[in-house]
Amino acid sequence: MLGRRSDLGLPASAVAWAFYDLAYSLFTFILVVRFLPAWIIDDLGRPDWMVSMTQVVVVAFLLVTMPLAGAIADQLGRRKPLLAGFTILAAGAGALLSVVPSGGSILPVLVVGGTAVAFAQLAFAQYDPLLADVAPSQKHGRVSGMAVALGFVGIILGLAVVAELIVGEGDKQRAFAPAGLLFVVLALPAFALVREHVRPRAASGHATRLAFRQLAQTAQQARRFPRVVRFLAGRLLYFEAIATLSAFFAVYMTRLGGFSEREKNLVIGVSVVAAGAGAVIGGKAVERFGPKRPILIVIPTFAGAVLLSAAVGQPWTVWAASPAAGLALGVVWTADRVFMLRISPRELRGQFFGFFNLANRVASALGPLIVWSGTVWVLHQQTNWLSALGASRVALGGLSVAAFLGWLLIRQVSEESADVEELPARDSSRAVDPA
Repeated sequence: MLGRRSDLGLPASAVAWAFYDLAYSLFTFILVVRFLPAWIIDDLGRPDWMVSMTQVVVVAFLLVTMPLAGAIADQLGRRKPLLAGFTILAAGAGALLSVVPSGGSILPVLVVGGTAVAFAQLAFAQYDPLLADVAPSQKHGRVSGMAVALGFVGIILGLAVVAELIVGEGDKQRAFAPAGLLFVVLALPAFALVREHVRPRAASGHATRLAFRQLAQTAQQARRFPRVVRFLAGRLLYFEAIATLSAFFAVYMTRLGGFSEREKNLVIGVSVVAAGAGAVIGGKAVERFGPKRPILIVIPTFAGAVLLSAAVGQPWTVWAASPAAGLALGVVWTADRVFMLRISPRELRGQFFGFFNLANRVASALGPLIVWSGTVWVLHQQTNWLSALGASRVALGGLSVAAFLGWLLIRQVSEESADVEELPARDSSRAVDPA
């Protein structure tokens, strides 16, 4: 079922699955982090809140569509067709973004850009549960770690090919079509080689209706899955801290002073290298200790490094926070998807991974909007109680607190497999063959 083995000692299906993370990370980094916000704000002269509100609209859209898409996949018994379809739609919207008119109303740019982001997130929500199909359970940590490490390779590849060779100092709008093309091309191994286990499917024409019913039943029975709810709440908090720091790290360095652009790139590069190392280390740690212990170790390390920089407010503290943040990111992205896979009942994995990925999006919207921008807006821009640097240090302290609160919640979650605990009434004929 898992297919032929690669030279890495893993099934070729597992390697192809991990390679999708490279494609996805390249596309979303170029679109969401590197070029779209800067193009809208710096080049087109639009206010920051337009980018933030676009992200909020995308999250609102995903609140409905992501769990629904997971439920449809559960009813159809297949996830790969949705993975491929959403990937192609996201890449197509990215390509369209390279030619959409930007001289008049900004609305077409925001709509097309938001569409590309939304479909990319919908694709990734179908990607995560396929881990159970491509490798045996004892290899999940290693495969997940390899995928996260390849994701960081994708970021570096995007910087080297799209940012440096194609865009350079030119028009940022030129970045989006190549990013879309690379997304599809680099995802082809996953489309071709990933093999799903055979699952029962709903009768033709009834999958969507049954998906709505299943989604409603899951929402009503959420109290019967307290581990999943607590895990997602904790993950929302610590991922909010990590995502917000990633988004505003360069801004914070500017306000600290003493960093040239080359030094900023070096600091970010150190973080990326640490994240890649964290992914590899995290994969091995998950296989040996399970997914919970690595998360409980790295989150306090991250929170402490961030709090140190907030309290001291000196440039040297960034050199401590950068590798700590990168290491935490690599370990967390490796371990928490295995954690989620372990505590999710098999027949509801599609929906639960929809909520799992939705937590990322909510955290990525709320953290920058409330914890960082809200703090700076109140303490500096509106009241002038603190300087921009002082308000940013308070925001950093808030991120440290959020990470620690998430850690407290995760501590209470058992990592025992959902397969051996008492679950709500389930139809045994719907169970998936074990990975």
